[in-house]
Amino acid sequence: ATAGVDEEGDGQEHASPKWDSLKVSRHSTSLNPSTLGRPTLLTSGSSIASTLHTPSLSLVHACPQLTCRGQCPEEVWPEHWGLTLSQCKELMEECLRDPAWRRTNTIHTLVEDYVKPRTRGTGLGYALLRNKAAPLEVSVMVSHTWAENAEDFFQTLERTVEPEEVLFICALSLCQNDDGAGPTIAQQLGTLPSESPFKRVLDHILQRGSEVGWRWRWRFWLRFVPNGCLVVALFLYYFIMGRVHCIPTFADQCAWGTLRGSPQALATMYIGELCIAPPWDWHYGPLYGVYRPLQYVALALLLVWVALLLTRERWLGSFRGRMVAVPNHQCDLYARLWCVYEIFVATSEGVPVELARTLAPAGRCRSSMAMCSSGDDVARIRREIEAWAHSMTGIMRRGSPSVLTAAISSVLRATRKPPSKSSGSSESAESVAYTTVDAVIGIVTRRAHRSVLYSLLGCVVPFSMLSMAIPKGNYISSEQLFASAVCTGIQNVIGSGV
Repeated sequence: ATAGVDEEGDGQEHASPKWDSLKVSRHSTSLNPSTLGRPTLLTSGSSIASTLHTPSLSLVHACPQLTCRGQCPEEVWPEHWGLTLSQCKELMEECLRDPAWRRTNTIHTLVEDYVKPRTRGTGLGYALLRNKAAPLEVSVMVSHTWAENAEDFFQTLERTVEPEEVLFICALSLCQNDDGAGPTIAQQLGTLPSESPFKRVLDHILQRGSEVGWRWRWRFWLRFVPNGCLVVALFLYYFIMGRVHCIPTFADQCAWGTLRGSPQALATMYIGELCIAPPWDWHYGPLYGVYRPLQYVALALLLVWVALLLTRERWLGSFRGRMVAVPNHQCDLYARLWCVYEIFVATSEGVPVELARTLAPAGRCRSSMAMCSSGDDVARIRREIEAWAHSMTGIMRRGSPSVLTAAISSVLRATRKPPSKSSGSSESAESVAYTTVDAVIGIVTRRAHRSVLYSLLGCVVPFSMLSMAIPKGNYISSEQLFASAVCTGIQNVIGSGV
């Protein structure tokens, strides 16, 4: 509102506003003191974005960051406070070149000692400072804690996101310097949840995903389709080998081999050189029965797998908008109230949530015990969570078909304490509110565990089927089965390398 206005009386317009001279009255609305400390309950048709919290007597609207293009400042809102993975790596490399950098430094240390000095006096966050000429549109929101190791954090992101994706990272996207050159943290967050940076980013991702359509919403499951075709193709092909004790050749023939060598060598066919490069004499015979069409089904599925990989961007879509939650070894991700609330809102809004690829455990969510450093933020988030429970109760009464709603409905039924409008049910309503949050977080965690399980099966199942394909073998002999599993596994690794 003050950008480009002659505030100093020199007859000229100034490129940047004087943030320290802004008065609260320009951005605030008086509220009734009697409403303090009480959430405004949502109706069944309201969204979580409309929850009203009243932590103080004034309602401060969220402010954008300003970049100067020519003579006129331009407002840039959180959905364009993004930076790429390569820019994150460049920042980390600059820190590593500093002799004062310690490998135990946390995100908090990174911001205090490296981000703030670089952005001081600019009125911008690090992300917008790097891209002020052309702000980047955010496609991935990152939820993390400030107490985690900085190097581990960026290494985890490198394993999780693609190079072309644009990230919103609170520590790097918000203007962290309260030096009067730009908006303060409080001014960027605002007091309305619908105006907070992370809510705007989630809404933007949801809007972009809605434009893509069903492929974006079902991307988590669609990405397993190509590997599913490959696993079924391998299963069918090696099933034939195991049943008829020969190798299909796709020419209506089947090949089986006999090892050349002395009886002593044949007795140890799965040991030493014979395992790496066995000398086979091949013989051929007809392939009968149902096994002939099965080999062509396996070949067709293999071709489908290749076609799906080559056209992946076309049928799956290039937009992968989502939230990435980053667990760490230093502190429990679910013990931080902001992280819990961000994941909760993202899932409630329909934005996919993915746990980052790390061995660090996410822990078990107990939202009623989660905390954050600001007491005002704690009160604000807890009021919104409790108000959301009343809203969700109304939605479930209308019979929404949402999977999330069904899951939360089952949790509410399990508590046997549905929210009541009577004055004496405040404790029950609070309990149900936090139980629903824990249920949502549990869905996200179980989905991540299933993703890891599917990835492991994709590696283990083909290996196991290769090991079972023993030409002229004896499946009952445990010694031969174990030796052939090891031997065929070695051949599988060599073949994969080739």
